[in-house]
Amino acid sequence: MCYVGVLLTATLAFQWLEAKPEDVGMSSRKLERMCRALREEAKLNALVVIRHDRIVYEWYGSNYGRHVHHHTASLAKALIGGVTLIMGLGDERLKLNDYVWKYVPQWRTHPLKSKITIFHLATHSSGLEDSTPRTRGTWKEQFWKYPHHYRIARDVAPVLFEPGTKFHYSNTGMAMLAYCIAGAYK
Repeated sequence: MCYVGVLLTATLAFQWLEAKPEDVGMSSRKLERMCRALREEAKLNALVVIRHDRIVYEWYGSNYGRHVHHHTASLAKALIGGVTLIMGLGDERLKLNDYVWKYVPQWRTHPLKSKITIFHLATHSSGLEDSTPRTRGTWKEQFWKYPHHYRIARDVAPVLFEPGTKFHYSNTGMAMLAYCIAGAYK
């Protein structure tokens, strides 16, 4: 997870440039229509469109704004599952077809966890049960409170199906992906 902090810290001094949609090959009219529909359908609090490294559309609901701290929720998934995974692949620290037990030795002999690959974690097809809903008194509640949630994902979260056979959104899978990427850089 240290990469997330580095990436976020690096962006604090960064200032986005702005442009009119037409300056980057877009139609203001079409963009406004599309964004209005998206805001209404998705019930968004904020929407920013960036093209060619320029902000071409920026909208905030009441009590939100450019300088207001936003709850980032799953933003870390984009950084972990996207940027840091690509860095790890590019640095040849790990491969998509690596078995996770390479980074999590405890999984090597588990009947299902031993079959999970980095690809399965990155695509939510590992079979690891998600940590929602947060059922009181269960590991799912503890996952969100525990200071090292990857330990719960690693040691407690069950596998619901044969890895790679279906999609199942998994916060625990993303925690394990972060764990593997960090392990690849040790």
